[in-house]
Amino acid sequence: MKVVLRVDDYGWSPREATPSPMKAPDDGLRLAQGFHAALGGLPYLAAVIPAAVDERGLEWLQSEPSGLTIALHGWSHRPAGGGVHSEFHDFDEAGCRALLDQGQRMLRTAAGPPRHFVPPFNAMEPALVDALWHEGLRYVWGAPSAWPTPPQPYDLERLTFIRAWAPLYGASVWRQGPQDRPLLEVWQEVREWPGKAVMTLHLPWEYARNPGLDGLRRLVEAIGPAVIGPEEFLA
Repeated sequence: MKVVLRVDDYGWSPREATPSPMKAPDDGLRLAQGFHAALGGLPYLAAVIPAAVDERGLEWLQSEPSGLTIALHGWSHRPAGGGVHSEFHDFDEAGCRALLDQGQRMLRTAAGPPRHFVPPFNAMEPALVDALWHEGLRYVWGAPSAWPTPPQPYDLERLTFIRAWAPLYGASVWRQGPQDRPLLEVWQEVREWPGKAVMTLHLPWEYARNPGLDGLRRLVEAIGPAVIGPEEFLA
């Protein structure tokens, strides 16, 4: 099996903040840079929360670190009114476009603005679909599928929608939730399968349990030869 790595919540640290479920920002993207180094040069998709990125962190992103492809992860990753876990729940298309445009302008590099989008909380809203297209975002990396085999990209109107795969959505070497299994454990079972899948990690999850990222390095050692970049995965 070939896998593409998706890493969510670039811009957050594991430290709790308010309002829930917000996290404190990762100042200067210091933790993100450590995570990037622990990946050992493997290509991956980084879902970046623009509102959480400060000037020093932005400078690092704009240096175009080798292997890193930026995906817009909403604007602030805040829940909507009433605690609804969807940042765009209360917005019409114009409101969605305004937030997306902010993020696009902020995270633009010499290669251009991001073309990938990871919805906060994995929540898609009807108004987002056309908004994403009009703002130049073409690839949406969405919620995990519990289907027994890895889901493949499909057309969502004029966009390409790429679902994560539930068995490969979690933390490197521990259970993130009672129904989850460590990614390293699952990988040993599916590594000889044909096809390709999305493996999804979260930067705050990894640092919360293992600040030294030893578990992540063990996972990287196991999956390294099977990892492909986002563009190769979509080809």
